[in-house]
Amino acid sequence: MAQIKVDGRYIDVNLSEELEPYELLNAKQSGDKIVASSPFREDTSPSFFINVGDGEYAGTWGDSGASDDYWAKGNLVKLLSYFRNETYEETVDYLISKYDYEYVDTSIKIEVQPLHLRQGNVEVPSSRYKGKSIDNSYLIGRGIHPKVIEMNEVFDNGNSVGIIWRDTNGKVANIKYRMKSDKTFWYERGATPIKRLVYGLNHVIDRGIKRIVVCEAEIDAMTWQSAGIFAVAVGGASLNDFQADLIVASGVEEVILGGDFDESGARFNRIVENKLRNRVVTISKIVESFGKEYKDANEIGTIKLRYAEFKEVPIIKTLRI
Repeated sequence: MAQIKVDGRYIDVNLSEELEPYELLNAKQSGDKIVASSPFREDTSPSFFINVGDGEYAGTWGDSGASDDYWAKGNLVKLLSYFRNETYEETVDYLISKYDYEYVDTSIKIEVQPLHLRQGNVEVPSSRYKGKSIDNSYLIGRGIHPKVIEMNEVFDNGNSVGIIWRDTNGKVANIKYRMKSDKTFWYERGATPIKRLVYGLNHVIDRGIKRIVVCEAEIDAMTWQSAGIFAVAVGGASLNDFQADLIVASGVEEVILGGDFDESGARFNRIVENKLRNRVVTISKIVESFGKEYKDANEIGTIKLRYAEFKEVPIIKTLRI
Protein backbone atom coordinates (compact mmCIF):
# COMPACT_ATOMS: atom_id res chain seq x y z
CA MET A 1 0.00 0.00 0.00
CA ALA A 2 1.17 3.53 -0.77
CA GLN A 3 0.11 6.79 0.82
CA ILE A 4 -1.56 8.96 -1.83
CA LYS A 5 -2.82 12.49 -1.30
CA VAL A 6 -6.50 12.59 -2.29
CA ASP A 7 -8.75 15.58 -1.68
CA GLY A 8 -6.31 17.17 0.74
CA ARG A 9 -5.55 14.12 2.90
CA TYR A 10 -3.39 11.01 2.62
CA ILE A 11 -4.96 7.57 2.25
CA ASP A 12 -3.41 4.13 1.73
CA VAL A 13 -3.99 2.94 -1.84
CA ASN A 14 -3.14 -0.39 -3.46
CA LEU A 15 -1.38 0.93 -6.58
CA SER A 16 -0.95 -2.49 -8.19
CA GLU A 17 -4.66 -3.25 -7.86
CA GLU A 18 -5.68 0.12 -9.31
CA LEU A 19 -3.33 -0.05 -12.31
CA GLU A 20 -3.71 -3.76 -13.11
CA PRO A 21 -6.91 -3.46 -15.26
CA TYR A 22 -5.27 -0.99 -17.65
CA GLU A 23 -2.72 -2.21 -20.14
CA LEU A 24 0.51 -0.23 -20.36
CA LEU A 25 2.32 -1.18 -23.55
CA ASN A 26 6.04 -2.04 -23.45
CA ALA A 27 5.98 -1.77 -19.65
CA LYS A 28 9.12 -2.57 -17.68
CA GLN A 29 9.68 -2.05 -13.99
CA SER A 30 12.93 -0.64 -12.71
CA GLY A 31 13.03 -0.21 -8.96
CA ASP A 32 10.04 1.83 -7.88
CA LYS A 33 9.22 3.03 -11.41
CA ILE A 34 7.33 1.50 -14.31
CA VAL A 35 8.44 2.80 -17.69
CA ALA A 36 6.04 2.24 -20.60
CA SER A 37 4.61 3.67 -23.79
CA SER A 38 2.37 6.64 -23.11
CA PRO A 39 -1.28 5.65 -22.60
CA PHE A 40 -2.31 9.05 -23.98
CA ARG A 41 -0.91 8.83 -27.53
CA GLU A 42 0.95 6.67 -30.05
CA ASP A 43 4.35 6.09 -28.49
CA THR A 44 6.79 3.59 -29.98
CA SER A 45 9.68 4.72 -27.77
CA PRO A 46 8.48 4.44 -24.16
CA SER A 47 8.51 7.89 -22.61
CA PHE A 48 5.95 7.48 -19.82
CA PHE A 49 6.73 6.55 -16.23
CA ILE A 50 4.79 6.13 -13.00
CA ASN A 51 6.13 5.83 -9.48
CA VAL A 52 4.74 2.67 -7.90
CA GLY A 53 6.79 2.58 -4.71
CA ASP A 54 5.52 3.63 -1.30
CA GLY A 55 7.59 6.82 -1.01
CA GLU A 56 6.45 10.44 -1.16
CA TYR A 57 6.19 10.37 -4.98
CA ALA A 58 3.93 7.30 -5.08
CA GLY A 59 1.34 7.52 -7.84
CA THR A 60 2.94 10.47 -9.59
CA TRP A 61 3.77 10.11 -13.28
CA GLY A 62 5.33 11.93 -16.20
CA ASP A 63 5.30 11.82 -19.99
CA SER A 64 8.36 13.39 -21.59
CA GLY A 65 6.79 13.32 -25.06
CA ALA A 66 3.52 15.05 -24.13
CA SER A 67 2.36 17.75 -26.53
CA ASP A 68 0.40 19.56 -23.83
CA ASP A 69 1.58 20.65 -20.38
CA TYR A 70 -1.56 19.23 -18.74
CA TRP A 71 -0.55 15.71 -19.78
CA ALA A 72 3.17 16.08 -19.10
CA LYS A 73 2.84 15.08 -15.45
CA GLY A 74 0.30 14.48 -12.75
CA ASN A 75 -0.96 12.47 -9.81
CA LEU A 76 -2.78 9.16 -9.49
CA VAL A 77 -6.23 10.78 -9.46
CA LYS A 78 -5.65 12.44 -12.83
CA LEU A 79 -4.34 9.21 -14.35
CA LEU A 80 -7.21 7.07 -13.04
CA SER A 81 -9.82 9.61 -14.12
CA TYR A 82 -8.46 9.18 -17.66
CA PHE A 83 -8.40 5.37 -17.46
CA ARG A 84 -11.87 5.22 -15.86
CA ASN A 85 -13.33 7.79 -18.28
CA GLU A 86 -14.82 9.96 -15.56
CA THR A 87 -14.38 13.37 -14.00
CA TYR A 88 -11.60 14.13 -11.53
CA GLU A 89 -14.17 14.54 -8.74
CA GLU A 90 -15.72 11.13 -9.45
CA THR A 91 -12.30 9.47 -9.17
CA VAL A 92 -11.71 11.25 -5.86
CA ASP A 93 -15.03 9.83 -4.62
CA TYR A 94 -14.08 6.35 -5.83
CA LEU A 95 -10.72 6.31 -4.04
CA ILE A 96 -12.06 7.79 -0.81
CA SER A 97 -15.00 5.38 -0.65
CA LYS A 98 -12.70 2.41 -1.29
CA TYR A 99 -9.68 3.23 0.84
CA ASP A 100 -10.42 5.93 3.39
CA TYR A 101 -11.02 4.11 6.68
CA GLU A 102 -12.58 7.26 8.10
CA TYR A 103 -15.58 6.31 5.98
CA VAL A 104 -15.42 2.51 5.94
CA ASP A 105 -14.73 1.77 9.59
CA THR A 106 -16.92 -1.26 10.35
CA SER A 107 -17.69 -0.12 13.88
CA ILE A 108 -19.13 3.23 12.75
CA LYS A 109 -21.13 3.04 9.55
CA ILE A 110 -21.00 6.35 7.70
CA GLU A 111 -22.22 6.36 4.12
CA VAL A 112 -20.88 8.97 1.73
CA GLN A 113 -23.47 9.95 -0.84
CA PRO A 114 -22.33 9.74 -4.47
CA LEU A 115 -21.25 12.98 -6.09
CA HIS A 116 -24.40 13.35 -8.21
CA LEU A 117 -26.64 13.08 -5.13
CA ARG A 118 -24.62 15.66 -3.23
CA GLN A 119 -24.62 18.29 -5.95
CA GLY A 120 -27.29 17.28 -8.50
CA ASN A 121 -26.93 18.17 -12.16
CA VAL A 122 -24.62 21.14 -12.61
CA GLU A 123 -24.88 23.61 -15.49
CA VAL A 124 -21.53 24.64 -16.98
CA PRO A 125 -21.06 28.45 -17.01
CA SER A 126 -21.59 29.85 -20.50
CA SER A 127 -18.21 31.60 -20.33
CA ARG A 128 -16.60 28.17 -20.84
CA TYR A 129 -17.98 27.81 -24.37
CA LYS A 130 -19.80 30.96 -25.53
CA GLY A 131 -18.02 32.96 -28.21
CA LYS A 132 -15.73 30.11 -29.26
CA SER A 133 -15.55 29.16 -32.92
CA ILE A 134 -17.06 25.92 -34.18
CA ASP A 135 -14.38 23.34 -34.98
CA ASN A 136 -13.81 23.47 -38.73
CA SER A 137 -10.85 21.17 -39.19
CA TYR A 138 -10.26 18.38 -36.64
CA LEU A 139 -13.57 16.52 -36.90
CA ILE A 140 -13.89 17.20 -40.62
CA GLY A 141 -10.54 15.45 -40.93
CA ARG A 142 -12.11 12.47 -39.20
CA GLY A 143 -15.01 12.33 -41.64
CA ILE A 144 -17.64 14.17 -39.60
CA HIS A 145 -20.04 16.30 -41.67
CA PRO A 146 -19.85 20.07 -40.96
CA LYS A 147 -23.61 20.21 -40.28
CA VAL A 148 -23.22 17.49 -37.62
CA ILE A 149 -20.36 19.41 -36.01
CA GLU A 150 -22.52 22.54 -35.98
CA MET A 151 -25.54 20.69 -34.57
CA ASN A 152 -23.43 19.28 -31.74
CA GLU A 153 -21.70 22.63 -31.14
CA VAL A 154 -18.19 21.16 -31.07
CA PHE A 155 -15.89 24.13 -30.61
CA ASP A 156 -12.24 24.86 -31.28
CA ASN A 157 -10.24 25.15 -28.07
CA GLY A 158 -6.74 25.70 -29.43
CA ASN A 159 -4.85 22.40 -29.10
CA SER A 160 -8.10 20.60 -28.31
CA VAL A 161 -11.78 20.56 -29.25
CA GLY A 162 -14.64 20.98 -26.80
CA ILE A 163 -17.44 18.42 -27.07
CA ILE A 164 -20.54 19.72 -25.30
CA TRP A 165 -22.70 17.28 -23.32
CA ARG A 166 -26.25 18.52 -22.68
CA ASP A 167 -28.77 16.99 -20.30
CA THR A 168 -32.27 16.00 -21.40
CA ASN A 169 -33.47 19.56 -20.72
CA GLY A 170 -30.87 20.94 -23.09
CA LYS A 171 -28.64 22.51 -20.45
CA VAL A 172 -24.86 22.26 -20.88
CA ALA A 173 -23.99 19.76 -18.15
CA ASN A 174 -20.37 18.93 -19.02
CA ILE A 175 -17.72 19.46 -21.67
CA LYS A 176 -15.22 16.87 -22.85
CA TYR A 177 -11.97 18.30 -24.15
CA ARG A 178 -10.09 16.11 -26.63
CA MET A 179 -6.58 16.84 -27.87
CA LYS A 180 -6.17 17.20 -31.63
CA SER A 181 -2.69 15.67 -31.70
CA ASP A 182 -3.33 12.52 -29.66
CA LYS A 183 -6.08 10.64 -27.80
CA THR A 184 -5.89 12.41 -24.45
CA PHE A 185 -9.05 13.99 -23.06
CA TRP A 186 -10.44 15.49 -19.88
CA TYR A 187 -13.75 16.80 -18.56
CA GLU A 188 -14.89 20.11 -17.16
CA ARG A 189 -14.05 20.32 -13.46
CA GLY A 190 -17.00 20.38 -11.07
CA ALA A 191 -19.56 19.57 -13.78
CA THR A 192 -22.28 16.90 -13.96
CA PRO A 193 -20.80 13.37 -14.02
CA ILE A 194 -20.84 11.86 -17.52
CA LYS A 195 -22.36 8.70 -16.05
CA ARG A 196 -25.61 10.65 -15.55
CA LEU A 197 -25.79 11.85 -19.16
CA VAL A 198 -26.31 10.41 -22.64
CA TYR A 199 -24.60 12.34 -25.41
CA GLY A 200 -27.05 13.53 -28.08
CA LEU A 201 -30.19 12.41 -26.26
CA ASN A 202 -31.50 15.99 -26.06
CA HIS A 203 -31.74 15.97 -29.90
CA VAL A 204 -33.61 12.64 -29.78
CA ILE A 205 -36.19 14.15 -27.44
CA ASP A 206 -36.48 17.50 -29.23
CA ARG A 207 -36.90 15.89 -32.67
CA GLY A 208 -38.96 12.88 -31.67
CA ILE A 209 -36.40 10.45 -33.10
CA LYS A 210 -37.51 6.82 -32.71
CA ARG A 211 -34.47 4.89 -34.00
CA ILE A 212 -30.98 5.36 -32.59
CA VAL A 213 -27.58 3.68 -32.49
CA VAL A 214 -26.10 3.47 -28.98
CA CYS A 215 -22.31 3.98 -29.11
CA GLU A 216 -19.48 4.17 -26.64
CA ALA A 217 -17.82 7.40 -27.85
CA GLU A 218 -19.08 10.77 -29.08
CA ILE A 219 -17.05 10.72 -32.31
CA ASP A 220 -18.53 7.35 -33.27
CA ALA A 221 -22.00 8.77 -32.61
CA MET A 222 -21.24 11.78 -34.81
CA THR A 223 -19.94 9.42 -37.53
CA TRP A 224 -23.28 7.59 -37.57
CA GLN A 225 -25.09 10.93 -37.58
CA SER A 226 -23.01 11.98 -40.61
CA ALA A 227 -24.12 8.78 -42.34
CA GLY A 228 -27.76 9.74 -41.80
CA ILE A 229 -28.54 7.43 -38.86
CA PHE A 230 -28.94 9.17 -35.53
CA ALA A 231 -26.73 7.92 -32.70
CA VAL A 232 -26.04 8.69 -29.06
CA ALA A 233 -23.05 7.89 -26.84
CA VAL A 234 -22.65 6.96 -23.19
CA GLY A 235 -19.01 8.02 -22.84
CA GLY A 236 -17.51 4.68 -21.86
CA ALA A 237 -17.46 0.92 -22.28
CA SER A 238 -20.65 0.30 -20.32
CA LEU A 239 -24.23 1.52 -19.93
CA ASN A 240 -25.46 2.12 -16.39
CA ASP A 241 -29.02 1.92 -15.08
CA PHE A 242 -29.47 5.68 -14.95
CA GLN A 243 -28.43 6.09 -18.60
CA ALA A 244 -30.68 3.19 -19.60
CA ASP A 245 -33.62 4.90 -17.89
CA LEU A 246 -32.88 8.12 -19.79
CA ILE A 247 -32.90 6.27 -23.13
CA VAL A 248 -36.18 4.51 -22.34
CA ALA A 249 -37.79 7.77 -21.17
CA SER A 250 -36.79 9.48 -24.44
CA GLY A 251 -39.44 7.44 -26.27
CA VAL A 252 -37.17 5.63 -28.76
CA GLU A 253 -38.64 2.51 -30.30
CA GLU A 254 -35.56 0.89 -31.87
CA VAL A 255 -32.04 0.69 -30.45
CA ILE A 256 -29.17 -0.49 -32.65
CA LEU A 257 -26.20 -1.94 -30.77
CA GLY A 258 -23.22 0.19 -31.81
CA GLY A 259 -20.28 -0.94 -29.67
CA ASP A 260 -16.74 -1.07 -31.05
CA PHE A 261 -15.78 -4.01 -33.25
CA ASP A 262 -13.69 -5.82 -30.67
CA GLU A 263 -14.29 -7.94 -27.56
CA SER A 264 -14.81 -4.85 -25.41
CA GLY A 265 -17.41 -3.62 -27.89
CA ALA A 266 -19.14 -7.01 -27.90
CA ARG A 267 -19.34 -6.81 -24.11
CA PHE A 268 -20.76 -3.29 -24.38
CA ASN A 269 -23.45 -4.52 -26.78
CA ARG A 270 -24.43 -7.33 -24.40
CA ILE A 271 -24.80 -4.85 -21.53
CA VAL A 272 -26.94 -2.47 -23.63
CA GLU A 273 -29.12 -5.36 -24.81
CA ASN A 274 -29.62 -6.69 -21.29
CA LYS A 275 -30.50 -3.29 -19.81
CA LEU A 276 -32.92 -2.30 -22.60
CA ARG A 277 -34.46 -5.69 -23.42
CA ASN A 278 -38.26 -5.55 -23.03
CA ARG A 279 -38.03 -1.80 -22.38
CA VAL A 280 -37.84 -0.66 -26.02
CA VAL A 281 -39.84 -2.20 -28.85
CA THR A 282 -36.91 -3.42 -30.97
CA ILE A 283 -33.22 -4.07 -30.41
CA SER A 284 -31.15 -4.57 -33.55
CA LYS A 285 -27.55 -5.40 -34.28
CA ILE A 286 -25.28 -4.58 -37.20
CA VAL A 287 -24.85 -7.34 -39.75
CA GLU A 288 -21.14 -8.13 -39.51
CA SER A 289 -19.92 -7.33 -42.99
CA PHE A 290 -17.17 -4.77 -42.40
CA GLY A 291 -14.25 -7.06 -41.57
CA LYS A 292 -12.00 -7.24 -38.55
CA GLU A 293 -9.60 -4.55 -39.77
CA TYR A 294 -11.89 -1.84 -38.40
CA LYS A 295 -11.96 -1.01 -34.69
CA ASP A 296 -14.97 1.29 -34.56
CA ALA A 297 -17.52 3.24 -36.59
CA ASN A 298 -15.20 6.17 -37.21
CA GLU A 299 -12.57 3.91 -38.76
CA ILE A 300 -15.20 2.46 -41.10
CA GLY A 301 -16.30 5.92 -42.19
CA THR A 302 -19.61 7.48 -43.13
CA ILE A 303 -19.78 6.14 -46.70
CA LYS A 304 -19.65 2.47 -45.67
CA LEU A 305 -21.94 3.07 -42.71
CA ARG A 306 -24.64 4.28 -45.08
CA TYR A 307 -24.83 0.75 -46.47
CA ALA A 308 -24.90 -0.94 -43.07
CA GLU A 309 -27.54 -3.61 -42.61
CA PHE A 310 -29.28 -4.39 -39.36
CA LYS A 311 -31.23 -7.33 -38.05
CA GLU A 312 -33.43 -7.66 -35.02
CA VAL A 313 -31.95 -9.44 -32.02
CA PRO A 314 -34.37 -12.28 -31.21
CA ILE A 315 -35.85 -12.60 -27.76
CA ILE A 316 -34.38 -15.69 -26.15
CA LYS A 317 -36.99 -17.60 -24.19
CA THR A 318 -35.68 -19.41 -21.15
CA LEU A 319 -37.22 -22.65 -19.89
CA ARG A 320 -38.64 -22.27 -16.39
CA ILE A 321 -38.70 -25.38 -14.25
